[in-house]
Amino acid sequence: MRTYHLNNTVEPEIHLNPKLIRMPWGKHRNEPVYTLPDDYLMLLEDGFNTVRRGKVCSQNYKVPAYLMDCARQVLQNRGYKKKGERWER
Repeated sequence: MRTYHLNNTVEPEIHLNPKLIRMPWGKHRNEPVYTLPDDYLMLLEDGFNTVRRGKVCSQNYKVPAYLMDCARQVLQNRGYKKKGERWER
């Protein structure tokens, strides 16, 4: 029986800490998630599948679930609450 090991795995507790997670791509590449602007975090939490300010942002990104969770956690720490599909303070 063969055993396969996944490369580039990260421990689950690291996924939950926004200070340890960095953006893997884009304008904010290598910046910690907790330093990203609010509107970018809202797009990230939604997986970039939304319309903001008249622009469609449905790009071919597959946002990892841990990254969306980190964005959600940072927004909640900043005082935002999700009402329907929108984030409000």
